[in-house]
Amino acid sequence: MKFLKYLLYALVGIFVVYLVLCAAGPKKMEVSESMTMNASPAAIWEEIADFSKWNAWSPWHKLDPNMKSTIVGNPGEVGHGQSWESTDGGVGKGSQKFSEVRTNEFLKSEMHFNGDTEHPAYAAFTLAPDGEGTKVTWSMDGETPFMFRGLSMVMGMNKMIAAEYQKGLGDLKKLVEAKPKGDAVAFEIIDLQDQWYVGKMFAGISETAIDSSMFSNAYMEIGKAIGGMEKAAGMPMSISHNYSSTEHKMDLEIAMPVAAEMKMADGLACGKIPAGKAAKYVYKGSYDGTPAAWGAFMGALTKEHKPRWSPYEIYANDPMTVKDPSEFITWLIVPIE
Repeated sequence: MKFLKYLLYALVGIFVVYLVLCAAGPKKMEVSESMTMNASPAAIWEEIADFSKWNAWSPWHKLDPNMKSTIVGNPGEVGHGQSWESTDGGVGKGSQKFSEVRTNEFLKSEMHFNGDTEHPAYAAFTLAPDGEGTKVTWSMDGETPFMFRGLSMVMGMNKMIAAEYQKGLGDLKKLVEAKPKGDAVAFEIIDLQDQWYVGKMFAGISETAIDSSMFSNAYMEIGKAIGGMEKAAGMPMSISHNYSSTEHKMDLEIAMPVAAEMKMADGLACGKIPAGKAAKYVYKGSYDGTPAAWGAFMGALTKEHKPRWSPYEIYANDPMTVKDPSEFITWLIVPIE
């Protein structure tokens, strides 16, 4: 019984200490981080004003690529919003909707976490000219509920959020700076011959779950299956089947071209890219920039042409010998009608 009494005293003591921490803790969440990007406000706006594009740069989307997400409303308009739910404690459950919009200048959203409708937080993006670039400021402020103030002080919540904002801005910077500028989206129309390939499929994979080890391991497996990389009929490639622009998932097939049809064991398959017209865009730069390059390319292409088969990439030079990522060359190819 004495043990229980002492335990009760200890718990009461801990609770009292926590109440003191809550009384002394920060009443508001206040974070503001900035970064200058070598891109136009319009190029940046495309990525921040559409929640379907946040998974390419948002740090919380990268914590849990498989979180459940629902998007409503029209991008870039008041009322455009997203709700999410994740089993990852760092992501949790919440929602946000745009409450104020000034195109290419300012974007504010009202946020609610874990079902709390009484204590909203407000996040904002401010875009301002900075030399030849654009200064992007990502900020958040809101009232911290009393019983969370102690936890916020102990964990240094504002500093934690600031660190994630810096990560997100860094990834956003890579994305927008890799976008083709001006008339750089100049593609050519080419004639394709039938091309056999051996590929390894990764069905229903999220863009954020793709990494370089998947490619290296797949190419090793394919090389062994075809009798050595010297038997390949061209440079390595990858094919995006059934891409979903809302879920940012695809059936990714990592492949090597071969001279003729080959029988493959389980785990690999032999397929054929059909002959016909195709659009080809040559992208030069880090592989991190290919999503932005694809976005610009497809935006220009679909104004006049209709795809007829899965888009694919050909890695035209070898990153093992070309050490500078800015010198990587990737051919983006879309068979068209």
